[in-house]
Amino acid sequence: MGLYGSPPETDPLIGQSAKLSAETSKEYLEWYKKVYADEISPRQRRNDDLTESLVSDYLDTSSQNKRMASEQLARQKALFYPVEEKMVQEAMNYDSPERMERMAGQAAADVNQQFSNSRNQMQRSLGAYGLRPDSGAFASVNTKLALGQALGTAAAQNKARTDVQDKAIALRAGAANFGRGLGSQAAGGFSTSIAANQGAGGQSAQNINSAMQGYAGMGNAYNTAMSGFGQAGSLAYQNTMAGLQSFNAEMAPMNALMSAAGTAAGMYAGRTASSKSMKTDKKEVREGSALKGVNNLDVESWSYKDDPERESHIGPYAEDFKREFGVGDGKTINVVDALGVTMKAIQDLSDRVEKLAPQKKANGGAIKSHRGAGPVRGPGGPVGDKIPAMLSNGEYVLPADTVKAIGKNKLDKIVDKTHTPAAIQRSRAALKKGRK
Repeated sequence: MGLYGSPPETDPLIGQSAKLSAETSKEYLEWYKKVYADEISPRQRRNDDLTESLVSDYLDTSSQNKRMASEQLARQKALFYPVEEKMVQEAMNYDSPERMERMAGQAAADVNQQFSNSRNQMQRSLGAYGLRPDSGAFASVNTKLALGQALGTAAAQNKARTDVQDKAIALRAGAANFGRGLGSQAAGGFSTSIAANQGAGGQSAQNINSAMQGYAGMGNAYNTAMSGFGQAGSLAYQNTMAGLQSFNAEMAPMNALMSAAGTAAGMYAGRTASSKSMKTDKKEVREGSALKGVNNLDVESWSYKDDPERESHIGPYAEDFKREFGVGDGKTINVVDALGVTMKAIQDLSDRVEKLAPQKKANGGAIKSHRGAGPVRGPGGPVGDKIPAMLSNGEYVLPADTVKAIGKNKLDKIVDKTHTPAAIQRSRAALKKGRK
């Protein structure tokens, strides 16, 4: 259309490219969903059944070995532990001083008995040879026998004590070895049980990894699709912005009108009384009528006839102004009327731009859409509202001063603790939908 009309048509190829990108992304997503439903999901279900059977066998084996180990341990405690304690006590007390002296006394008695028998036999033999008991030869033999008896007794006693000590050492060693051997079979049973449990856990983990690969594939499909949708959206956004830029270029004359009106206001009055309390007969101006009227004005460059300097001006004509807006005398344009028409036309234009590329100002509070998380950076100040935002249903935008009061680090920690990435949320939703 002409000046101040609808934005001119933009390049249709951009819209076609955006549409093709979105359709291709949708086809890829549908293809992967079919592959997942026909191949990956059934295979995963079979894998789940096999894993459940294997894990059940592992756990049964673990339970059996644990039961056997417990029974073996109970048997050892009931039968062998009392024997072990008795053996240990006997081994520790075997070489007591009383036992050593008793065994030494028995050895000495045995030696004395042997020497007594030998002495009687010798005396009979010496008497047969004619030696008298009071002779020197007889006394010499008795002395040798007495010395031999003493030596033999001492040797026998020492050997008896040594034998007691050696047997005590042997008994203690046996008791220690017996104690070290107790519980080995039970420990082996428990080790086998633990190994079975580990096998069950490993099999389960392997199945989970297999399932996660399927989920990851679904997530990649969604990411690829979302990338295509994003590309389509970017192309569409570029297409819209190109139209808006062209539209803004055509609005330049109206901007000039607004500038001229401001200049005229400064020339005539500087300030105009405009309080609500000073006005009456108030009526709303029909939406779009101001912009339509401005579009119908002839805004040209001209000079006043009675101006000797013939200074050039740009503006509308009073006749056209009265025809379109019904105010004025057809000869002059009231500055208040000119400013009011201009402001209303700007509001109409703003509504039209909003319909072409709707945006919401991030002044805090619940709004309709957002993409991404974390701090926002861009042109303008903390209340400039110059940065477009892509948000999601249920999100909440905080004003800059609120973010500053709470602290970015605290907000980041809250996001890290509570937020699940969008790709994972989409994958879970798709998986849940596929199972249904």
